[in-house]
Amino acid sequence: MNTLQNKTSVSTTLFVGVLCALSHLSVQQTSLAASERDLEVIREVYEDNRERLNSFSCRFVVTDGAAESMEDAMKGNIRVSQQRQGLWLVHNNKTRYELNCATATNLSLLRPANGTATSGPVATGVPCAPAVSLFNGDQKISANVSQTMQVVNLATNRSTPGQLITPISLGIMNQGESDSPAEFIAGALQGMRHCRYLGVDTSQGHPLEMIETGPHAEKSAQSLRIWYLDLAQGGLPKLVVFRDANGEIQGETRVLAVRQVPNGAFICEKAVTAWNRQNGVSVQSIELTEFIDSPPNDADLSITLSPEMKIGVDEEMKSFFRISESELMRASDLGDFVARARIRAEARMKEIERMTPPPQRLRWYRWLIILAAAIGVISFSTFIIRREYLRRT
Repeated sequence: MNTLQNKTSVSTTLFVGVLCALSHLSVQQTSLAASERDLEVIREVYEDNRERLNSFSCRFVVTDGAAESMEDAMKGNIRVSQQRQGLWLVHNNKTRYELNCATATNLSLLRPANGTATSGPVATGVPCAPAVSLFNGDQKISANVSQTMQVVNLATNRSTPGQLITPISLGIMNQGESDSPAEFIAGALQGMRHCRYLGVDTSQGHPLEMIETGPHAEKSAQSLRIWYLDLAQGGLPKLVVFRDANGEIQGETRVLAVRQVPNGAFICEKAVTAWNRQNGVSVQSIELTEFIDSPPNDADLSITLSPEMKIGVDEEMKSFFRISESELMRASDLGDFVARARIRAEARMKEIERMTPPPQRLRWYRWLIILAAAIGVISFSTFIIRREYLRRT
């Protein structure tokens, strides 16, 4: 009887354990599904807001400096090292981007090598170098202009523009905003990146959705970002905390002001990013100074190239050519510009080959002299070897 009762007790215990395990697994699956739904909602809100910002012109100021602490950085108590003026024109898949230096930091990048004017210029490091670029997403072409070095790099097969610092990317989302919250979520749903929904934070006075992201699918041993996103304002991040692989805070980005544009979209008006360094805190702020909610015209989406600029395609500067007079390069016809550039570069290379004298051919008597010298060397070597052999025997 006792044996039967013990067996019944064990069976009951096993049954209850299996039920608990299945229940726990079901809760986990339900929680995971709910988490994925939350992430999808965040992604949809963010992408909807971003898609509305597809035709506009804006100006902004980027300030770099240092502060004694994170608190001072967020309050604006910084020692300014440089300021740059930004211009960003967007019309669907065509953009013009400029980030110029203030007069005080726009130092000369070129000096004669070895102090002589005839040995050619060399680049030297300076606090600031201006950036100018055009991009045509339909043709997948970008044109990056270095006005200081007088060089234009035409790059094909580019799916995104190359600018890093804008009022949307905040300087933390990499080229083409590939590290935006929406891109992290999309990558995680494909099993390529890490993204986890953390819930809602209400400590700021209004609800902010929290997500944790990382560059790799596995969470362990990687740097992480904690995003606080405001769905009431287009999913814009209000706070981003950067942690290293050990969980230590490396820095943070705070959005201090947001602007709603006439079409209902939201864009950052002021953001500050601060990083902990060994000798203090480095700071970069981005402030939107002008926003025009209308498509820029074709003339504005262009750059005037100055005479003597060097132009190369796909970074093959060995096949470059120089323009002799000013030329207008438009974002709308970058494809035609690249085609013309390749033709002109090939014509220049052919001209160089035509003007290069062919290697002189050796006349018959020169070959005879070389042959005689070779026979002499062989004969002399044979004589020496034979003499040594006879001497030893």
